[in-house]
Amino acid sequence: PGLGLDGVRSLCRLAPLGLCGCVAAGMLSSVFYSLYPVYMRNAGYPVPAVSHFMGTALIAALLPQWPVAWLSDRVDRRWVILAVSLLLTLSSATLLLFHGDGVLQPVAYLYVSLIFTVYGLSIAHANDRVPSTHRVAVSAGLLLTFALGGSAGPIAASLVMKWVGPPGIYLFTLTVTTVLAIQALLSVSARRGMARAA
Repeated sequence: PGLGLDGVRSLCRLAPLGLCGCVAAGMLSSVFYSLYPVYMRNAGYPVPAVSHFMGTALIAALLPQWPVAWLSDRVDRRWVILAVSLLLTLSSATLLLFHGDGVLQPVAYLYVSLIFTVYGLSIAHANDRVPSTHRVAVSAGLLLTFALGGSAGPIAASLVMKWVGPPGIYLFTLTVTTVLAIQALLSVSARRGMARAA
């Protein structure tokens, strides 16, 4: 436990974007697994349609892993995290505002495929930023923050869904991804400011 807390402190100081990304990844993935079927059933989808979507969505989630990883090895990971978080924000907003199979299927597949890239990008960015002597503590901290996000996400999202109805799941994800996008933008801006000062 101490090691995990040491890692969190190191992340706050050295890689706040990695910390924010791990919390967001835990929230988004746990909400998808636990509440997306609830959302679809409440939205009127039959059980076979829910089962089909959940199965094919997880297959779709595999598709962007290599391209996103390849890109993040060649472009500053901050920019990749920013791009992914903006696409997730746009997807969440679209799904919140528009309903129906014509919108749900393609945009939801895009959304699901991208949420599972956030954790990998976040831990890669964090390990870029911390010295090798801190990596064990930081790895424990990353797992701890991911788990905390995974625990808090379904609770918070279910409260939002209770407040605004089934589409509240997208209001919650919109909030999470917007915060991540802002953190990524701040990180990019800070890096550019340091470069100008140098």
